[in-house]
Amino acid sequence: IKVEAHLKTLMDSIVRGSTDHSREGALAAFNPLFFDLLGHPQSYHHPFDSLKALSRVKSPDGRFRVITWAIRSLEEGTYRYYGVIQNFEQSSGKLQRTGLSEFRTENDTILHSTLLAGQWYPALYYAIVERKVKKSTYYFLLGWQGQDRLVNRKIVEVLTFDRWNNPI
Repeated sequence: IKVEAHLKTLMDSIVRGSTDHSREGALAAFNPLFFDLLGHPQSYHHPFDSLKALSRVKSPDGRFRVITWAIRSLEEGTYRYYGVIQNFEQSSGKLQRTGLSEFRTENDTILHSTLLAGQWYPALYYAIVERKVKKSTYYFLLGWQGQDRLVNRKIVEVLTFDRWNNPI
């Protein structure tokens, strides 16, 4: 994919930019370009290996993959997270992508509730474990969340899909 070289340059600026302003500028260019690219069916099988700061994990059954990335503030030491779920229907060859919107509670307590893509408790995922219970399939997403300079967390989220293939 030809645009990957440009995305790599932007990702390098997001990670290594010398100021928060330069990192934010690169992120503002990277996010829409990358999201558009992930809408093309051939992108589902593309590894994006040159984008080292991306976390890319595919479900064991090949049904979907989750791509996440983060930007760290140099001034505050905090992180903001971004993500996309690519859901591939093998029978039709149809690709659905869902942008994940970061959601946190006011006191940042651990959540035990059902959230939609617009309420994503953010993390950089490193593994997906699939479990089938009766006729339902549950995916356990294992992730890392850097809170600030002192606090890091391990995150376990359960992902399912509704009958319209929307992530829950």
